[in-house]
Amino acid sequence: MTNRLEAPGWIGMLLGLWQFASKLLWQHSSQQFMNAQVVAVALTAFSAATLGLPGMRYANVLVAIWLFASAWILPRLADATLWNNVLVASAMLAVALHPAFAVEQNERARGFDPRC
Repeated sequence: MTNRLEAPGWIGMLLGLWQFASKLLWQHSSQQFMNAQVVAVALTAFSAATLGLPGMRYANVLVAIWLFASAWILPRLADATLWNNVLVASAMLAVALHPAFAVEQNERARGFDPRC
């Protein structure tokens, strides 16, 4: 059974896989194509690491901020790229910074296990 503390990891991995797939679904500029690939690998890797080290979810915050900024900074061939990157970045920020995950993580760090 998956606990709440693992949810950001699983959701992040799904977002990373989507980001990887999205670069193949419509035409991207070469910069956005490479960016989507690097961001997808980073989101998936950091999210997988979150399953064992919950604090790693904050690494995804940095990746999400970059993805959000790069949606406007890098040249694009389709508006779908802009909106996809903005939505993926927003979802990742929401998941990584959700207060319920942080509360449970802090309780576990202090030795309190809410499952007991």
